[in-house]
Amino acid sequence: MEQIRSFVYWAAAAAPSNIFILLMMEDLCSRTLTRRESHRGSLPYLMTAAAIIMTMADLLHNSFLTLAVTLAVLMALTLWEYRLGPPAIRGVAAGVFALLISLSDIVGEGFWMLGIQFDYEGGSMLLCQSLGSQIYLLLVFILMRWYIKAAVSVFHESADSWFWLCLIVPGASLPTMLVIWRMAMNIRFSQGMELALILCCTALLYGCLAAFTLFEHIALQMEVTREYQAIRLRSEMEKRHYELLQQKSDEYAAIVHDIKHHIRCLRDFAQRGDLQGVEQYLDSLREDQAARQREGHKIFTEDKVLNVLLSEKASLAAEKGIQFVVSLTAGLDFLDPVDAVALMGNLLDNALEGAETTPEGEDKFVRVTLRPFNQGFVLVQVENSFYGPLRERRGRLLSTKDPGSRGYGMRSIAQIAEKAGGSMEYETANGRFTVTVMLGIVPRAEG
Repeated sequence: MEQIRSFVYWAAAAAPSNIFILLMMEDLCSRTLTRRESHRGSLPYLMTAAAIIMTMADLLHNSFLTLAVTLAVLMALTLWEYRLGPPAIRGVAAGVFALLISLSDIVGEGFWMLGIQFDYEGGSMLLCQSLGSQIYLLLVFILMRWYIKAAVSVFHESADSWFWLCLIVPGASLPTMLVIWRMAMNIRFSQGMELALILCCTALLYGCLAAFTLFEHIALQMEVTREYQAIRLRSEMEKRHYELLQQKSDEYAAIVHDIKHHIRCLRDFAQRGDLQGVEQYLDSLREDQAARQREGHKIFTEDKVLNVLLSEKASLAAEKGIQFVVSLTAGLDFLDPVDAVALMGNLLDNALEGAETTPEGEDKFVRVTLRPFNQGFVLVQVENSFYGPLRERRGRLLSTKDPGSRGYGMRSIAQIAEKAGGSMEYETANGRFTVTVMLGIVPRAEG
């Protein structure tokens, strides 16, 4: 009867940690390797069998045998469920983590031996070994999460703060488990209390796993929200582009409608031989046409998002007396609409603000160039007249509008360029400020 009680006691202490090991390895593989479609349904049954095998190995109280069994089980599950094809480095990393995880029992025994040498006052052996193993597993788990974040580009940049927030959970669990281990070296608990403390610390491990599962759901939701914003923005831009086209169409229709009246009036002047009247009338028509061009929106490109931005900024430049010149032999339709608006919006806003600093009597201008560069790149260059000192700190351009501002517009431009596999540079010389952005062309999947 006593042997059965001991068997159940050790199994209850070891099984939860073994299940956590399997879940941790499955999480790593699912994030970095490719699952075999034909084996997807077999995983729950295999993990159940694997947990039983690993727990049976723990009951033999031989750390090296447990290491061999755990490593064999983890590698067998990985090879069965996942492809270890390219990138091969991820498969090698999975094997390295499997080895690190398998060392947990030996490390737990090492914690116990270390405690005997330096801090032993008659504590609980099973509790100390189990806690040492779990502390080691927690450290491997933290290392694994960093590896997953670095190896897999499923987490958007904006989710970084959530990742560090989730690290608070293992960060708080680690000192808690160390304090309990320290107590276990000096206090002999009853078997029931030992088991309760082991299960409590195992619950902390599962809490770490749950925290990062929640983080991944948040990151996914943020990505879905971003996609929704991109769709909504594109829809708004297309609507505004259509309105511009409709406005142009109405203007042309009105001009065509008025032509017959202009012809009749010019004929009357000609029949009377009033050449001066013809000249004055033609001059008035020319002025009216120039006014229409200043007030109206231009159609620069078929790229709807880019055209709306250029049209609005051209109108704003005309109001401020700034010459606005556009040269387009490429578009930005390969970019996410949100990124395209942020990029061109910041570039054009900065250029117009810089051109406004030009003293009276000097040329105020903004020149925009988009053209292909080599193969697979688009060069975006915005040049504007500029007078005044640049504010920089640690190699980073600061805003000239607000002394406390850090120049977030330029930082946003640089981040978008880097995201597109390119770069951003700026220079100022002879009363001109030029920003050059190189963008790698990566076709977007149409949803």
